[in-house]
Amino acid sequence: MDVFWFLLLTLLFLLRLQDAHANEVIVVTRAVGSSVTFYPRIPHKDGGVWSFNNDPIISVSYGDPPSITFLDAKYRARFTFRENGTALTISQLCLEDTGTYSEKASGVRATFILQVYRELPEPAVSCEVQNCSGSRCHYALHCATPGSGFGNVSYTWSVGHQLWQEGPEVLLDEFPSDEPPQPLTCRAENPVSSRNVTLASPAELCAGSQSSSWVGITAAALVGAAVLSVVLFYIIYCKCKEAGAEDMTVYAKVGPYQQINTTNNVPKTVPTKGVETSKTIYFTVQAVAQTDDEKMGNVMLEGQEQKSIYSSIN
Repeated sequence: MDVFWFLLLTLLFLLRLQDAHANEVIVVTRAVGSSVTFYPRIPHKDGGVWSFNNDPIISVSYGDPPSITFLDAKYRARFTFRENGTALTISQLCLEDTGTYSEKASGVRATFILQVYRELPEPAVSCEVQNCSGSRCHYALHCATPGSGFGNVSYTWSVGHQLWQEGPEVLLDEFPSDEPPQPLTCRAENPVSSRNVTLASPAELCAGSQSSSWVGITAAALVGAAVLSVVLFYIIYCKCKEAGAEDMTVYAKVGPYQQINTTNNVPKTVPTKGVETSKTIYFTVQAVAQTDDEKMGNVMLEGQEQKSIYSSIN
C-alpha cells in the first residue's frame, strides 16, 4: 500500500514538473553576429511547429535526419536543427531576430524570448562645463557611446580603482597639487558587452574642447565679416552708379522733308506727295553745369512762352 502511494505521488510530481517546464518562458540575450540554440523541454514524439512572434515559420518531423519544412524561405539560410530536430539553432544573429520563439509539440508549448544587441564601441567623454576661479576648477564631463542598437547602457565613473559616481555625467573639483592627478575612467556596459575610456586629466580634455570651440567661433566670425563686406560694397557701388546717371533722353519729331540722309551713295527717298510721314529721332542730352550769367538769363526768361521740346530741322 505504501509503495502504491509512493508511485502515485512520484507520478504526480513528474507531471507537475513537466507542466512547469512546458509553461516556462526562458529569456536569452545574445550579441549581433553570435548564435543561439533553443532546447525545448517538452515531450517530443512525431514533430512540432516553430513560431516567431506567433507566426508559424517552420514545421519539423523528428528523426535522423529530421524532415524540415520552412514556411518562410528567409529563415532557411540561418536556421538549423540538431538532436533529431528537437533543438533549433540560429546563427549570425541580427537585430531583427529579436522576438519571441516558441515550439508546440504533443499539445505542449515551449517559449523563448530572444534579445539581440550590438556590442558597445569605446565611449567618448566630452567637456560640458569648465569654470576656474582662483586656485579651484570645476568640471562637468559627459560620457556617451555613439550609435544605436545597444539596448540599456549604464555608465559608471571611477578615480583610480575607486568607484566615484554612476550615470553618464560627473561633476569634479580639482585643486592645485604637486602630485599628478589620478586617472579618471568612464565605463559603459550593456547586456552583451562593456567598454571603458580613461582620461589623464579633466583639465587637458577641457582645454582641448575650449580650443576647438574658439576655432569654430573665429571661423564663423571671419565668414560673417566677408559676407558683410560684400554687401556693403554692393550698396556703395549701386549708390555711385545712381549718382552718375545724369543723362536723359529727348524725343524729336522730324517732318517729311526734314530727314537727313547720312548714308553715302544711297539716293534720298522722296516722300509721296500728299502723304505725310514722320519719324522719331532719339537725342541724348547731357546736363551741363551753368555759370552765374546763364542762371541769371534763365531767370529773366521766366514768364515768356515756353517752346516745344520737339524741334524742326531744315
